[in-house]
Amino acid sequence: MRAAASGLLLALALGVGCGPSEEPPPIVSDPLDPSTGGDDGEVVLPQLGRLGRLASGRYLFDGAALGEDPGLHPAELIEANVDSFVLSVDGGPHREVSRRDVWPMACLRRAVQIDEADLHIRLGEGTPVYVLASSSGGARVSVAIHMEHSTVVHPTALTTEECPAPAPASADGRIADVSSGDVACLFPDMEGFDETVGLPVPSGAAAELRATDGDWAQLRVQIPGGYVQGWASASVHASGGGGDPDWRSAALGGRRCLLPGRSETAANTDPLDLDEDPSARPMIPPEAVERVFAQGTPQIRACYDARLNEVPDLAVDLEVLLLVDPDGRVDRLQITRGRTADEALTRCVDEVIRRWRFLPPRVGAVQLRRSWSLRPPAPTAD
Repeated sequence: MRAAASGLLLALALGVGCGPSEEPPPIVSDPLDPSTGGDDGEVVLPQLGRLGRLASGRYLFDGAALGEDPGLHPAELIEANVDSFVLSVDGGPHREVSRRDVWPMACLRRAVQIDEADLHIRLGEGTPVYVLASSSGGARVSVAIHMEHSTVVHPTALTTEECPAPAPASADGRIADVSSGDVACLFPDMEGFDETVGLPVPSGAAAELRATDGDWAQLRVQIPGGYVQGWASASVHASGGGGDPDWRSAALGGRRCLLPGRSETAANTDPLDLDEDPSARPMIPPEAVERVFAQGTPQIRACYDARLNEVPDLAVDLEVLLLVDPDGRVDRLQITRGRTADEALTRCVDEVIRRWRFLPPRVGAVQLRRSWSLRPPAPTAD
């Protein structure tokens, strides 16, 4: 369940809509289970990775980012590049926009839910969602583009018509402003402090306090067209307040999640005498590092698979050396090419990895190294 791009939520807040047809077709909105369906007539959904390929066609985009009227605006996706989209608005000339500024969206024809432990996402009919990946057989959708909380739906579950404006949400409090560089997040549980599994919610959003447990608070946060419920730092729930929550910034921002017990002071970046105090060495818990690499490897593979269409026999060994800064961002990146150098592939890998977010190191910065052996699939016997 990393977009939703997040203009999806902005669009909801602005009241752009997706009205269902009079007799909507059957919709499959459950998470993909490739082991079921097919023989008994049940629809089988495709295997779509997170932030994978996007089929060309009509989507909704944040109008403000396109220089159009505020709200969601339909446009034709001509081509999805590593760091940009090529669009045509109202049949006009092609234009290129950054993936950091806008992301394809659509609206739901019926309700969808995504559950993981105590994290519950409920999206009602008409809710705008980000389309993370798509094909002729399905689409992976979410409320935030850089999070893992998403689900695959049948194409008939989506529409690019207008979405009705949701009613204003009311609750006993709001999400308070957090420190610069942070975003408030909801988590599936209270085990560990891994930012990569947090779902961002914007300051000012209506929130209902459900339970408390030490530094943690279980909150139900109203989003345009639905709600998300999970665990957050108790400090992000505040009574009163108001204003329009910036859903788009939360879904697209990629900032680090505010966690209970984490110091809000800036990380110490002074040079360290590692021999003097070994406990002060910069580090990230190994399980947190492995989680990011595990989530990112399909993206690396997607870069490689795209190049196989142009170079069918491409075989590459990639070694990546990266420096994670005190905020958990990839500060520096070096890619060692294998026996077959391919500029397009390494450029794609570079763009993908620079969007990854790691758990901030305890102090200073951390150097990481990882390698991938990329080979074409073995030919199948006739």
